[in-house]
Amino acid sequence: MKKQIVANLLIFEGEWKSGIKQSQLIREAAALGFETVEIRREYFFDIQSEILEINSAVSETQVELYYSVPDKVFIDGEINPELVHYLDEALAMGVKKIKWNIGDFANFKGNLSDALTPLINYGIEINVENDQSEENGTIQPIQRFLKAIRADKIDLGFVFDIGNWSFVGESAQEAMILFIDDIRYIHLKDIVIQDGKVDVVGIDCGTLAWREILFKVSKEIPIALEYPTFNHEIIEEDMTKVCSYLETELWRK
Repeated sequence: MKKQIVANLLIFEGEWKSGIKQSQLIREAAALGFETVEIRREYFFDIQSEILEINSAVSETQVELYYSVPDKVFIDGEINPELVHYLDEALAMGVKKIKWNIGDFANFKGNLSDALTPLINYGIEINVENDQSEENGTIQPIQRFLKAIRADKIDLGFVFDIGNWSFVGESAQEAMILFIDDIRYIHLKDIVIQDGKVDVVGIDCGTLAWREILFKVSKEIPIALEYPTFNHEIIEEDMTKVCSYLETELWRK
């Protein structure tokens, strides 16, 4: 069960803020038992030198690598020219999956297949995620985009962030029903709401019924822990919670 539980390096936010590079955080994640790690582009201090260091860490630990890039596929209705650079970075690091946000698809007037096929041809699995904005994180624009790529048979998937729906005032349960067939992996977190402000917390520390929300998802789908933690013990406890959930649901089936 641990194989499909992913360490998004946000779980080591405190260490990263103290200056520890992602290459070392990959080693820490592997030592905790993670076999897949999701690195974050905004966590690079010097991306060119760190790509080589990440290669060494991946070779040493044999983890599978995902790449979270906080940029948009569409800007002002056009394909973002930076996407090829992100894919080049991903290739250089041996990344298996990359994640962006949708952006301004509403004003895109071109041929979707022609625009996206050169990116798909890199051979890296491409996904978009619901973020915490109206443009990229609400059901309607995501539904419009995913319907379009399905119609054109474009091999692009969806990262379902279970907590981000709360930031835009929408229901994770409703979104799960709509997008369950598009999901390639999941960002798992919990949320609390105080005085109208939404904050991210660790699982079972907030109000999300994450087990119920994920109930109908294929138990083969990778689940990434994506929230700040305070120590390795919490990470290990949460890995155990997710493993127990997956094992229980498989037994029920």
